[in-house]
Amino acid sequence: NNTWTSDTTPIFTFNSTSTSGITFNCTVRANSTVVGVNTSVTNDGPSFSVEASSALTNGVNWWNVTCSDDNGVTNSTSATRHVNVDNIAAGVSVVAPNKTNTVTYAAVGALVNVNYTYTDASANYSILRFTNSTTILNETNVTSIGSGTDANRLDTLKVPAAAGDGNYSVNVTIIDNASNSNSTAIANVLV
Repeated sequence: NNTWTSDTTPIFTFNSTSTSGITFNCTVRANSTVVGVNTSVTNDGPSFSVEASSALTNGVNWWNVTCSDDNGVTNSTSATRHVNVDNIAAGVSVVAPNKTNTVTYAAVGALVNVNYTYTDASANYSILRFTNSTTILNETNVTSIGSGTDANRLDTLKVPAAAGDGNYSVNVTIIDNASNSNSTAIANVLV
């Protein structure tokens, strides 16, 4: 219940217990539409899985399972649960330092202000990275960034001691609750 996935045809897992019947015909409904059937669910058996036969929409999807015994008698309908589907990665851009027309100058140990905007309905956290052309020299995780349209953040990233004189890059990655991610274009920092 209340899980996140980027899969629009997720797998629903359930089991059935009853005082009547040995096998059950179980129907999975999402948003009141049948999305899967399993006709061989055994009483008190292991968990069974049904993959959604049609794509669920992005957002909250309510689902439940109804099982009938081998005599066609409906035994019960499960509690209604929900799964959050999100298969859209965040849009993200760095406002400053700016990649194209300015260079930010910073000394080793200094904090570089990283101003970025993003759009995502379920943004979870961001990762700020300070890199040379081949290696991540410093990385900062910013948790609980919140969701929104054109949301703006100003965070800091420390210029690491391993950075000698030269040109470095800063990038921002946004990760949402369904583990979709998107990274920015690279911004320039001169040490």
